[in-house]
Amino acid sequence: MKTNIAKLILAAVFVVTLSAGVVGGLLASRLPAIGSHDKILQVDDSSLAGELGLNADQRDAMRKIWIGVRDLSQASYETAVKYKSEQETAIAALIPAEKLSAYNEIRRSYAEKNAALKGRRQAEFEKAIAETRRILTAPQRAKYDEILKKRLGPDAGLNHDPLGEPTT
Repeated sequence: MKTNIAKLILAAVFVVTLSAGVVGGLLASRLPAIGSHDKILQVDDSSLAGELGLNADQRDAMRKIWIGVRDLSQASYETAVKYKSEQETAIAALIPAEKLSAYNEIRRSYAEKNAALKGRRQAEFEKAIAETRRILTAPQRAKYDEILKKRLGPDAGLNHDPLGEPTT
């Protein structure tokens, strides 16, 4: 009986670890390369700036808005990795069956921390969209909304997680 519970816990730990690796890989693949923030929204590198017909002041303002979102997303990812590492260490200490309830508490706490990070990232993303819309003229805003819908789906800007699964 004890070995079956230990095997079950070990299998659960393996699945959680494997899932963390997959999620980490997905998140990392969506982040910009280190040092690439200088290229964000430059006229030559961004179809968005070109499509909206942004002037130099608008490009600079948009760059400032979105660099902050990118930095927050990177920090959120790094914090999530840290939380995951803390969780893994805690789980390793809990393999005995009599500590199964403690294991579940750690999983709950981790889920809450991740939900808080996601909420913060989402709020910052929504704020950046609103700030971007404020610096645009009416025709640019209409075009920006079309671009968001095309790139993010029909609910663009509404509860969109920039690191979540892409909308098809």
